[in-house]
Amino acid sequence: MGTHGAGVSVLNRAANAPYSAHHLTLCLDRPGSVNITDVSFEHVEGGLQVEAFATRKAVWNTDGSADGPLSEINYDPSETRVATVCDDRAGKDEDGLPTQLALQLNKPTDATARGVNLVLRYESAGRTHTHRVDFELVLCRGDDKHPECALKGADAYRS
Repeated sequence: MGTHGAGVSVLNRAANAPYSAHHLTLCLDRPGSVNITDVSFEHVEGGLQVEAFATRKAVWNTDGSADGPLSEINYDPSETRVATVCDDRAGKDEDGLPTQLALQLNKPTDATARGVNLVLRYESAGRTHTHRVDFELVLCRGDDKHPECALKGADAYRS
């Protein structure tokens, strides 16, 4: 049986035009904190690049994306800490807000670019760890009539 995680296909994206999105929330399995040190995609087509990333307390009633850098959606790239615990309150902190992860993405050509299986590298208690998130992102060359704009899912990359 196949599974498919979350995903976003962004239409009509040109080359060398940063796009920032914050569609993901993060939390920890126990009290503490971690610092994310790197974010990339396990599978990449069309040269999709994660240019920057940042975290913050969730801000609701905002669009999940913007043309331009992370600052366009009010993220500070120097903030990479996650300290919210996953619990029956769905990973919310003392103020009732989860931690959001934002990505600044780009592609080198006008062709469609895609990334599948987000890889987060983080430090906790002086050690480096890796966590994979079943997430797919497509920066599409045109509108939704182009078949390559459809999400493929992680199963398409399993052997």
